[in-house]
Amino acid sequence: MIGIGLAIGFYGASLVWPPVTRVERIAQLFEDLCIQRAKGLRVNPLELGLRAENWRGPSYSDPASLSFINLTDRGCDISTIHPHALSESEAKALKPLVSALRDYHFPDLAFDPGAQMGSIHIGWAEGTVATPDRWGMFFFAYPDWGDSAGSVLIMGYPPGSQL
Repeated sequence: MIGIGLAIGFYGASLVWPPVTRVERIAQLFEDLCIQRAKGLRVNPLELGLRAENWRGPSYSDPASLSFINLTDRGCDISTIHPHALSESEAKALKPLVSALRDYHFPDLAFDPGAQMGSIHIGWAEGTVATPDRWGMFFFAYPDWGDSAGSVLIMGYPPGSQL
């Protein structure tokens, strides 16, 4: 009887709180980690369910979204790689979520028509290219590149942001 009650409870909860999709998880991580750090707020990646990795600099993996997160003093990026690269439909679903995050958190960032890489891309930036004053949000996905397929969602921190 208890098992039946638990099963019904879990089923009911899944209807009320549907599971978070991979795309939603990546967007949420980007907001909770990358954007918050861009605003100068300290965030502990381990509290977001990430696993510490021994790559370059502070790096993490997210088992829920099958993505990798790299943190530096100048930015944060979330990437996917083959065989766990975003599919075309996932990348197309992530693009408007990233746009909504830009609209909400950094509405003054200007659209960057030069932010083009891969078949799906969008970006907003301020500052001169290849200078320390350059910062912004960028999303590139290349699901059609076979064994080199992947994606990267980048938050370059504004100049003077301190962590």
